[in-house]
Amino acid sequence: MDTTTGTPAAVAGIDSHKDTLAACVIDPTGRPVEHQTFDNTPQGHRKALAWLQRHQVSRVGIEGTGSYGRPLAVRLTAEGVETVEVPPQMTAQRPEGSSAPTKKPTRSTRWP
Repeated sequence: MDTTTGTPAAVAGIDSHKDTLAACVIDPTGRPVEHQTFDNTPQGHRKALAWLQRHQVSRVGIEGTGSYGRPLAVRLTAEGVETVEVPPQMTAQRPEGSSAPTKKPTRSTRWP
């Protein structure tokens, strides 16, 4: 929520991997605004932070804050970005007839 206007702000979801971070900014209506991939390195974390700030993201949901996403979550939190853990079971859904999960947007990165 933008405290000056009272309007909902953008949110972002980030899927963390060993070498990369897959990120998506979501507008207040739930539509994807932009996707971006960053290196999972200190330099990539700086670029991700700048990208999130440019989109005026108010909350970030990160899958994997206990492992590959932890350094980014610590950095974002230190910079004052509200950061929440997205449990993998909330993002993986299996298509009918398939044993492989697919990623779906979740409510965990949306405002209450």
